[in-house]
Amino acid sequence: MSGDDRGALLRRGRTHRTVRQEEAHLATAATDALTVESLPTPYDVEETVTRPLNEHEREHLSMCEQALHGFRRSVIVAGKALEVINRGRLYRETHRTFVEYLDDVWEIRKSQAYRMIEAWPVAAAVSPIGDVNEGQARELRPVFQKYGQEAAVALYR
Repeated sequence: MSGDDRGALLRRGRTHRTVRQEEAHLATAATDALTVESLPTPYDVEETVTRPLNEHEREHLSMCEQALHGFRRSVIVAGKALEVINRGRLYRETHRTFVEYLDDVWEIRKSQAYRMIEAWPVAAAVSPIGDVNEGQARELRPVFQKYGQEAAVALYR
């Protein structure tokens, strides 16, 4: 969201939280539209090139960063989805255990799935727009559990 768009939202009386939610929505919408086909084909540039990025390269950088932001956010969303499947035993029609389901359907190790499950509530609490990764959330988890959300948010900032 550009500074002008953000300012317009603020002038209309929206709170900082609402602006952040709007930014998250726009970022998610932009990321959802990205596909492998829509990203530029990888290309090489001589290591000796020191000129600033041209408009075309800036556009490529922006698209690739949007894709990476979507990846970061998707890890947290996937953690919540895995928790819903696990706790609700939503795998029970096709698999005897959650671990069998993970192995068979998603090829995810049990340890990775549980790290994602443990990380998502912390990540969602400290950064509603999803700009925290699983590793950061994992590091903040002990603070979140022992001292609460406010302490984890303060430490993250």
